Amino acid sequence: MRNSTSRLRHLYALAAVLFTLAPFAHAEETILQYFGTSWEGIEKRIPEVAEAGYSSLWLPPPFKGASGTFSVGFDTFDRFDLGDIEQSGTIPTRYGTKENLLSLIRTAHRFGIKVYFDNVMAHNGGPLGTTEPGNLFPEVPGFVPEDFHLVRTQGGGWRKASNDVNYQDE
Repeated sequence: MRNSTSRLRHLYALAAVLFTLAPFAHAEETILQYFGTSWEGIEKRIPEVAEAGYSSLWLPPPFKGASGTFSVGFDTFDRFDLGDIEQSGTIPTRYGTKENLLSLIRTAHRFGIKVYFDNVMAHNGGPLGTTEPGNLFPEVPGFVPEDFHLVRTQGGGWRKASNDVNYQDE
């Protein structure tokens, strides 16, 4: 009986140690917000980012903005143009080409760094035209007027809704 009690105490002690150390068994994620720099510029600094202990990058939106290379990405024009389509007056985004972006991601992953992109789905930009509700805008790839929280004008076009609009009212 004494032997089994002793074993049980050792088991409890071992369990207590393991539960105490469990949070340290995996490293916590440390995210570096890295905005305002080209994809190539960030890629060149990945070794020192990793050496500093960062495990993740938080980057600006990777897609093309409505104002081309002047856009920091929050006036989304085409969510599928990562800097490889000529539109908005440019092929690259403000941060570089699609190949620059993919190269940055490959390098970050080689160093064990995760990559997250900022994305505000309601931030959209581009020409609005007179497209009917529910139809895709011909000038803004993949968007319908409702994506912009717009309201119809009497002339058949669209305008920005006021700040007190009820977005629950279709």
